[in-house]
Amino acid sequence: MDHDQDTLYLLLITLSAVGLFYLVLAYFSGRFLAVRALKPIMESWQKQKEFVADASHELRTPLAVIQTNLELVRGNSDETVANQMKWLDYINLETQRLARLVNDLLFLARADSEELLLEAKELSLVEVVEDTVGSFRPLAEQNGIAINVTTMKTSMFWETGTG
Repeated sequence: MDHDQDTLYLLLITLSAVGLFYLVLAYFSGRFLAVRALKPIMESWQKQKEFVADASHELRTPLAVIQTNLELVRGNSDETVANQMKWLDYINLETQRLARLVNDLLFLARADSEELLLEAKELSLVEVVEDTVGSFRPLAEQNGIAINVTTMKTSMFWETGTG
């Protein structure tokens, strides 16, 4: 009887040790697999955070230019609307730029939801450069800086969405 009890005791210790070993193995294996499964989600989350930061920066620039132009118009309250037209035109350009940025964000949202068809359209690089430089002209003029741009006529194709 003592021999059977010793065998059962040894079996209990062996099963407990093996069970504990496999429990620890299951924990670390599960943890490894969970980290591996979450890696794409974490990368996606990081890219989304970077995108939101970039988008907010891109939206802030035209807003700053609009604010500067409005301050210039308000600072010259004795001027007529015709005399302020230059600043108002800059405000209009930046408002259009904001609208394009918002449309681009909608384009990206549609692309993510796969509701989008792409079509090639011609893009004038001269216009892009002139619009970009033009948006900073008021700020430059306010600081006594002259901006001159020399461009050559050229164009390229840009993919835009429809649908």
